Amino acid sequence: DPLERRLAADATVEKYFGEEESRTEEEWWEFAEYEGSVNFVLTRLTPDRCGEKGEDTTEACLEEGKELLRRFTYILDVQCLEEGIKALSSELGLPRPHVKKGNTNDSLHQMTTRERIGNDEIYDFIVKRNRRDIELYEWSKGLSLVKCSELTSTPVDDDLLHVDDDADDLEIGNVSETEQPTSQPTPAKNPHEDTSKHN
Repeated sequence: DPLERRLAADATVEKYFGEEESRTEEEWWEFAEYEGSVNFVLTRLTPDRCGEKGEDTTEACLEEGKELLRRFTYILDVQCLEEGIKALSSELGLPRPHVKKGNTNDSLHQMTTRERIGNDEIYDFIVKRNRRDIELYEWSKGLSLVKCSELTSTPVDDDLLHVDDDADDLEIGNVSETEQPTSQPTPAKNPHEDTSKHN
């Protein structure tokens, strides 16, 4: 889910924008304006990084991302990654992996992204800026080796794969990809207000 990925944070993001649980409205606006992970996946799939244009990202840019994904042999949907890993092992004739659940922040992952942000205007703004990534993800579900929507069991949410170097187990853990701003972001103004101070 691109919105879940957008909310993923490491120590650097928390340093600039505060921890999610205690983030102020002004910090949320600064986070929403941050250019470092707008259309995160699409930007990294296209040679000209056209996804960085946010809400102005073109349909042609989206098609570039789709064209690259069509060339992939296997695609796994992170929403049911555990089932995807097992299916991939079977497809490749590899031993069925032992999968164990890593540590997650259950309180956050029981909430929707809208609930986590806690402000409809900011939520809608983030959705608008990342709409091409959302479209790409929804389209790519049809290419996934396992169709999460067809599973009867509850899928594993927002987990990334880790390999335990000391064992043969595959560990599923909720660890975000690192976002490393090269310099401290300039605090952004709320685009919906005339002043830089938010109420």
